[in-house]
Amino acid sequence: MEIEYKQRISDYWNAYRHISKRLNASTRWRYLATFSSVAFGLLVTLGVIFIGKHYEKYQYLESEELNYGLMFVLVSIVVLFIGLATYNKKIRPLIFEEDGLYLSTQKFKISDDCLTQFMGDNEHKYQWKYVQDIEKTNEYIFIFLDRATALYIPRHALKSDEEYALFYEALKSHVV
Repeated sequence: MEIEYKQRISDYWNAYRHISKRLNASTRWRYLATFSSVAFGLLVTLGVIFIGKHYEKYQYLESEELNYGLMFVLVSIVVLFIGLATYNKKIRPLIFEEDGLYLSTQKFKISDDCLTQFMGDNEHKYQWKYVQDIEKTNEYIFIFLDRATALYIPRHALKSDEEYALFYEALKSHVV
């Protein structure tokens, strides 16, 4: 059984998020990103509160240092969010060139001894013994080679729900 389709940039980012969530859920470090974000927000908020309280108490002293401190904290928050927004809008699309290898036509072929992926003029063979898991979602079939690496086939690569289910079952039948 084989399929052929044109990859989209959104396929990569959606699959990347799913693989990352799955990896994070499988480790004791799964709350690290959330904890870091909460700690950053809490520390910045506390800094602003302390500077504000000190400013209220001693505002008649014309403390330029406090004004500068408050300004730098606020500007750092704004710069952080502008940087993240700019990265998402400007840098991410540069990762994939329109005529590059990643956005070329891809083909997956299932055979008894291996799964073969054709990407552009490249051919990659994956022995079934190295496939750890096959997972199907509403939008993708994931072929996990380890906890953090997966091949994925988007739903739009197949013509119908029946073909999508058949391809998934064909993959599952080869994984021990």
